[in-house]
This record gives sequence, C-alpha cells and structure tokens, in this order.
Amino acid sequence: MAGNRCPHCGSPIQIRGNRWECGWCGDFGSLASLKTPSRNKPTPASVPGLGELEKGVWKILNGIKVYSPDNYKEPAFRLALYAMSHGLLNAGSAGGYGLSLVHTFLGNYPVFSYGDFQKAVSGGTPVFGDEFSLSREDLGTFWKNLLTRLPTFEAADAWPDWLTNIFVGWSEVESLFLGCSADMIYPTMTELFNAHWRQYPMPHFHTGELGAAIHHQDFSVSECTCRNLLFASFPEVATFFPPERLEDVGVAEILEEMAGFQPKTALQMMKLLLDTAQPHLQEPETAHTLLGNMLCDLCTNSDFLPVLLYQLERDDVLARQLFQSAYVDFPQECILEVCEDLGRLRLTRHLKELLAENPFFQGF
Repeated sequence: MAGNRCPHCGSPIQIRGNRWECGWCGDFGSLASLKTPSRNKPTPASVPGLGELEKGVWKILNGIKVYSPDNYKEPAFRLALYAMSHGLLNAGSAGGYGLSLVHTFLGNYPVFSYGDFQKAVSGGTPVFGDEFSLSREDLGTFWKNLLTRLPTFEAADAWPDWLTNIFVGWSEVESLFLGCSADMIYPTMTELFNAHWRQYPMPHFHTGELGAAIHHQDFSVSECTCRNLLFASFPEVATFFPPERLEDVGVAEILEEMAGFQPKTALQMMKLLLDTAQPHLQEPETAHTLLGNMLCDLCTNSDFLPVLLYQLERDDVLARQLFQSAYVDFPQECILEVCEDLGRLRLTRHLKELLAENPFFQGF
C-alpha cells in the first residue's frame, strides 16, 4: 500500500478501519485506492514547480504549528497565498505560469477561491495583505500578534526554529513567483522583521509572577503591574494600541478599548483582576483603586453592561466582588440603575441584598 504514504503528496498517512487519510494535504480514500497509482490529480512530478511550492508551504505549516498548535492550518495557507500573490505582483506578472501554478495548487488544496485570488492580483492587491504585510512602514496583524509572544529582541540571540521555518517557507514560496532564489529574499524579509522586533517596546512578563505580585501585596500604587498582567494574559490586546503607547497606556483605557470591540474579553479581564486581587478587596484603598479607578469606566460602559449583567445573573462570586468590596459608589449605582431599567428585577433584588450586608455601604 505505497508504504503507507499518500498517493498524492507522498506524506505518511493514517489508517482508520478500511479507509486512510493524509494529515498534510487532506486527501483520503479507501485502502483499495492505495493500490491504484492514478488518482486523476496533478502530481508534483507532472507540474513544474508544484513540488517546490508544496515543500515551502509544508515549512510554513510546521513553523506555525509550533507557534499556534490549536489553529495553524488556516493561517499557514493564508500566508502561503499571500506569498504567491505578493511574488506575482512584485514580478509584474498578471497571468501565465505563476497563475497556472496557483490554479493547480488550489485545485489540490481547496483552501481559497482561485477566482478571488485572480481578482485580487488583477487589481494589484495581494490576498490577506492586512494580515501578512511586512515592510519598513507596515506590519500585518499576524506579525503584530506574533511579536507579543516573542522575548525582547537581542541581536545576538538566534531565532527560534519555528520562526525560522515560517520565514524560510515564505521565502521559498514567494521566490517561485518572483523567479529568483529564496536565498536572495530571505535576508531582506528577516531584516524587515528584525527592524520591527527591535522597536517593539512591549515588556514580556510571566503571568504567574505578576499574579503573585498582586495577590500577595497591596497593589494600589502598582497599576503598571495590573496592566502588564492584562497584556501578558491577553497578548492579542496589544495590537489595539500603537507600539509606542504600550508602556504608558492605563488599565482603564485598555478595558474601555476592549469593551467597544470585544466586551466578552473585557469581562474576562475584569474577572482576572478581581480574582487576583481578591485578598485585598476589603482594604478601602485597594478597593477604591480597582473599582473606583481601573474598573469604573468599564462598569458604566453601555456596550459592556449587557454582558456584565448576563454574567452577574450566573456568577455570584463576581456579584459579591463588585457589591461587597470596601468600595461602593457610582459603578455599583450605575449597574443597579441599568438592571432596573431593563427589568432584571431578580438580579436587582439580589444585588441590593448584597449591598445591605456590606458594612462599607453608606448609601448612594
């Protein structure tokens, strides 16, 4: 049975009962089909450049798999398609061999519409440019997110192997459409990325150390520790701010930004801060700093309040953190008003009962 290898791409296959499937190219079939050499698909040997293209994509896949093991195939194929379209555009080609190779590749791996690819290239735009663009002036969202997972740049340190694989594979794919050697463009790509990495000021902290610093001591004068905990726990949030602002942005501003775009993430951030600071919520100064300053705007945000109320109906720990802390003022009053306006009578009654038990509550 072809040495238990895929008859299309040659990768090792998995046998499941009387069927097989290939984890690399996605091909599958009955075990009997392995005895039939022809599967009516172009093979790397029959299409010039297809084998080299698949090897480049394979390296991108392997690199991104280490970086993001739970979600690597889709971004890997998108980067490969970006490299193909970017190469075609830089070579000044709007058709011919390059597009024919893309057409064959997408016929084998239907991860994107060939018509949409051709339309983008004809219009002078690489596909997935917002995600993968890399120049002195521009950095795509994929690379911005990736930077949050890397340590501080040190010129003497070697790149991790997975990152090298991504760029080697990208270079090999794009070079096929540029008509040059991958060795000619790899140094340029890596230097462009290094330039952004050098300038990236985001500090990289260990979430456990930051959480312990908040949990074991009063953090009322350490807002930067809370901010760094949010960035370390939710690295994708850093992409919402220009790199030069990451060291100065405050917790309230981060939460407000997320409330407008991703209110559920803002809720997770609120809960992280409250859970981590739990031992200090009965300390007036600390509770005022957290609820009166950092979380105040979030608790009165119209985009966020429906998400918060939904959670409060199901999460009594959060309700007690907000309504039985050593700080009770405008945030809690606003939450109660919205509860009453929306007719959430059971929740309103419960929150008022919590307030009645709170010795710090002196009335609104």
